[in-house]
Amino acid sequence: MVLEGGFNGRINKLVDGCYSYWVGSVFMILHRALCLDKDSDFLFDRIALQKYILLCSQKPGEGGLCDKPGKRPDYYHTCYCLLGLSLAQNFVYADIPKGNGSGNYKGSTLDYAVCDERAVVYGSLENKVNPIHPTFNISPEKLVNWINYF
Repeated sequence: MVLEGGFNGRINKLVDGCYSYWVGSVFMILHRALCLDKDSDFLFDRIALQKYILLCSQKPGEGGLCDKPGKRPDYYHTCYCLLGLSLAQNFVYADIPKGNGSGNYKGSTLDYAVCDERAVVYGSLENKVNPIHPTFNISPEKLVNWINYF
């Protein structure tokens, strides 16, 4: 995470709003891989990322989100900025059973849970977006419906 509060895709690249999802979701997946629970600290600055998305990527009066200030909004960046905003606001963690003894619990895609008490929203509550699953980028409820369907 750079000074601006957003993520860049690689060294010496400018911050880009879409990386709020592409990089932010990796931290959520790492949170699970490290078997951290809902009481663990986040692995990135949630408020800084929200500030970048809401203050630098948003185009007031026009609608949509863009990659960086001065650029025009488009569907791609709007989609991934909103997904990144969800990751930064909502605490979606791996609800892995404790004490399974093996130390190598593989889990399933449904092990993620939403901890509403740990939600953090920068600015007005009108900025709040729904939680998403970090891998499938849809709501946990929709994922359950999808898995049950197939």
